[in-house]
Amino acid sequence: MKKASLIPLLVALQSTLFGVYAPIPEQEQGKAVVLSMESGFHYDSNVLGSPVNEVDSSVFTVSPGIKYNASLEEQSFFEASYKLNALLYSDRPTEDKLYNHFFNVRFRHTFSPALILEVSDSLSFIDSPESFLLGLPLQTNQSNDINQFDISLAAELSKRTNMVLKYRNMNFAYDDAQVAPVLDRNDNLFGLQFGYDWTPEASMVFEYRFQDRAYGSNSALKDSDSNFFLFGIDWVPSPAFQLNGRLGVDDRQQEIGTGDTNFYGQLTGIYEYNSDSFLAFSVTYETLETSSPIQFSGEETLSFLFNVQHALTSKIFLAGSIYYDSADLVAQAATASINDNTVRLGLSAIYQPTRNWSVIFSYDFDDTGSDDNFRTETRSRVGISARYTFGL
Repeated sequence: MKKASLIPLLVALQSTLFGVYAPIPEQEQGKAVVLSMESGFHYDSNVLGSPVNEVDSSVFTVSPGIKYNASLEEQSFFEASYKLNALLYSDRPTEDKLYNHFFNVRFRHTFSPALILEVSDSLSFIDSPESFLLGLPLQTNQSNDINQFDISLAAELSKRTNMVLKYRNMNFAYDDAQVAPVLDRNDNLFGLQFGYDWTPEASMVFEYRFQDRAYGSNSALKDSDSNFFLFGIDWVPSPAFQLNGRLGVDDRQQEIGTGDTNFYGQLTGIYEYNSDSFLAFSVTYETLETSSPIQFSGEETLSFLFNVQHALTSKIFLAGSIYYDSADLVAQAATASINDNTVRLGLSAIYQPTRNWSVIFSYDFDDTGSDDNFRTETRSRVGISARYTFGL
């Protein structure tokens, strides 16, 4: 499946690139309850994500949110949040009012400095996907419910060695009667990671993952398992710079009896060159699921992400993201394999007149070319919004 479009606001990319939680914003620090309200307007050139006969529309948005975080006891931390994203379209031909709901909870408990448990769950009810699934019938309702549950247990085995046990469950459920039988599925991912601190700045990582993908219908044609064997290095020469690399293989087996062993590689880095200013990148080669799992067993994807955020002053910030991927879709049977190429560009300017108020100007451009004309898409959005956040 193609990834959601990139909107680079004041969110540190550490959370995206490295799987860690972003720092708590200043206006939220020391507050048990944080309320927010964002409202804006943008123009969308292709609201249905169609390869032809695009429909454009003006869109008004309202996004209230609430977050609660507190220390339950000295060694336990709990966080919960909810956000509504309501959209009103002026010219959308089907539903002109759409509502997206986002729920998140996280619990962290420190049994001791050498043993930490973390549990989180994210539940999304999406009426208006930011990125549409390529190859599906035109103007299909692609609303979906996605739940992601994560649990990890990190243990320090000695002064130089550590171990992490990880589990993730993802459930995809689509509303449309045509789409659900094709894409509804449940993924389970188990991981075991060993780390060795080679030097104070560099650590070696050995990791095994097992992933099971179970579709709701036609499972004999679509289900698959993967065994990942990975080696990596985490290098942090200074608090402002870090580099992370992973290399290995994905031994992928289909239930129908076919399978292959694919290369897996990822290199990510971030450099914080000033207060509230950073450069970040990620280069990844991996095999992903597709939006046509009966036709294609997977897409071998090389992707590149670059992000920059620069503080012009203490109140004005500029941000930009560019994402590119080239995906080879491997045919299941006698049909030919095809190639997709996607470019996503995001630009934004943020003005914060006070610690609670933000005004955001944004522009996004998405373009997908493909050997199959039915999988192409071009889309752009330009808009302005204002956000107010305060803590209780």
